[in-house]
Amino acid sequence: MKKFKALIMSDLHASKVENDDSYLVLNDDKFWVKSFIKYAKTVASDIDAIICAGDISNKGCSESLHSGWEFINELSEELNNKKILCVPGNHDHQSRKYELSPMHEIKHRLANFPASCFNKNTHFWAWNWMHEEEDSYNCILINTSAYHGYGDTEYIHGRVSIETVDQIFDYIKKSESFNREKLNILLCHHHPQKMDFVDHSYDNESMIGGDYLLSKLQDTDVGQWLVIHGHKHFSNISYGASSSSQKPIIISSASLSAKLYNLIQSRTSNQFYILEVHMDSLIADEKIRGTINCHEWNYTNGWHPSKSTHTPAVSGFGEDLDFSKVRKILRDAFENQQHYITVSESSELEEMIKYLVPKDIEKLTRKLKEDGYEVIMKDHSIEQIGALKK
Repeated sequence: MKKFKALIMSDLHASKVENDDSYLVLNDDKFWVKSFIKYAKTVASDIDAIICAGDISNKGCSESLHSGWEFINELSEELNNKKILCVPGNHDHQSRKYELSPMHEIKHRLANFPASCFNKNTHFWAWNWMHEEEDSYNCILINTSAYHGYGDTEYIHGRVSIETVDQIFDYIKKSESFNREKLNILLCHHHPQKMDFVDHSYDNESMIGGDYLLSKLQDTDVGQWLVIHGHKHFSNISYGASSSSQKPIIISSASLSAKLYNLIQSRTSNQFYILEVHMDSLIADEKIRGTINCHEWNYTNGWHPSKSTHTPAVSGFGEDLDFSKVRKILRDAFENQQHYITVSESSELEEMIKYLVPKDIEKLTRKLKEDGYEVIMKDHSIEQIGALKK
C-alpha cells in the first residue's frame, strides 16, 4: 500500500533558558530535547516530512525563534534530513513589541525559513503564502499572522485576506501540479473555524477569512483537502463545513512542549502525531483516508502512546459513520450463533472502524450499547462486539 507519512507538531514555544512557558529549552543540558528526539527516532524513522504548524518561538523573542528553528532542523537531520513544512505563528512575529517591523527578525535573520529556496521565501513573505510539492502531495502554506502588529487588537486572532485566498484559488486552477491523485494539504497556524468548545467561551482567536478559504479550496475541484493547524494547544480531528460531500479534514495539533494553561491541562497533553494517509484510497475513490498515531508526554512516563480518550493512541479519519451498514454486518456475523466478533475478523467492519474519527467511535459505541450489543474496548478503540443480549 502506498502511503504518505509525516510527523506533525505545533506550538513549541522554544527557549534558551528555563521559564514558565515551555519545556523545550535549548541550553547546554537539553535534557527534554534529547529525550524527544530519541523517542521520535523510534516512531518516525520512515516519515516523508516534518510538519510544524507554527509558534516555534515564544512571545516574539528572537533568541527563542532561532532556538526553535535550530531544534526543528536538528530533528530533521536526526530523521535522515526529512523535508520540513513549517509556517510561522503569532508568537513568531514581533507583534506587540517590535523595533523595525512586526516581521523583521523572522524575514531577514532566520536562515531558510520557511523554505530553503530563495524564490519561495520571497513569495511567502510578499504574498503571505507559498506552494511546496512532491510526487505524492501539494502543500499550500499560509501565514495567518501576517497582519500582526498593524493594529491594536490584530494579534488576538488570525487572518487570511480575501485577495490572498483568490490568488491561491487562481494559482491552483492554472497549475498543472494539482490533480486528484495527489494529497492536498493546507498548513496554517490559526484555526479556520471557531473552536468554542476548547475554552467553553466564545472563540475570538480563529482565522478571519477562514470560511471563505475553506470554501474556495473546495471550489478548486482538485479533490479533498487535509487542513493542519495549531494555536489552540488542543488536539482535535474533525470535518470542516462544506456544501459538498468532500468535507475538508481538519487536524488541530496540541502543543508539543508549551506548559499548558489550567483550563485545558486536564483535557489534553503535550503531544505530537504520526500521520499516515493511504494513497491507494485517494487514487481509487478520491477520498482522503488515514490514521493518526498520537504520542504524549508527562513527568511520570515521559513520551508514550497517548492514553487520552479525546485523542487516543490511534485514531482514524475519512470514513462516514453508517450505522445501518454496521447493523447489517453484525446481523450477518451473528447468524451462526457466534457470541462475539472480533473487529479484525470482519474486513468490512475493520475497514470502516479504522477510519472513523474519535467522535464517531464514541457515537458508534454508544449506539451499539443502546441496541443491546456488548462492546469491548482496547486503547479507546472497539476490539470486540458481543451478540445482542436476550
